Amino acid sequence: MIKIGISFELYQTFYTHCLHEIVECLKEENYVWHIINSQTEVWADSDGNELFSEKKYNSKDYFDLISNNHYAVFVKIQAYLSSVAFNEIHTIEDFRNSDCQLIILICDNTWCDIYIKESKILDKMYQNLVKKNFGNLKYIYDNNNERTKLDVL
Repeated sequence: MIKIGISFELYQTFYTHCLHEIVECLKEENYVWHIINSQTEVWADSDGNELFSEKKYNSKDYFDLISNNHYAVFVKIQAYLSSVAFNEIHTIEDFRNSDCQLIILICDNTWCDIYIKESKILDKMYQNLVKKNFGNLKYIYDNNNERTKLDVL
């Protein structure tokens, strides 16, 4: 059994900074964050304005943006270590064969799965989520992964 990710519930209220809470422990990692617009709906305000105006953010800009209150309805975000070739990931096999290091998937503003390649980062993320009291927290293993697609829509 190999750990490949984390599954949990958000218990999100309107306009928190849940994305920041989830990835706060990765602030020192120098990821390039790719927003999959066709599968991401994150409101910046009650008028329904989108939080993300760009498709790609460096780490500093990403963390500055998600530090603001927002409401995550659907999310698919892929993180890379640098500006390597971006490929939209749809399966666990795509993920394994890509340069993508991390995928965040949020569905119906409640269910969250995060897939992470590096075990040290995976355990660091898990401890962060324990500290933040996210609900129904569990590791995803290669033999218990229920997802056939790494998509939210």
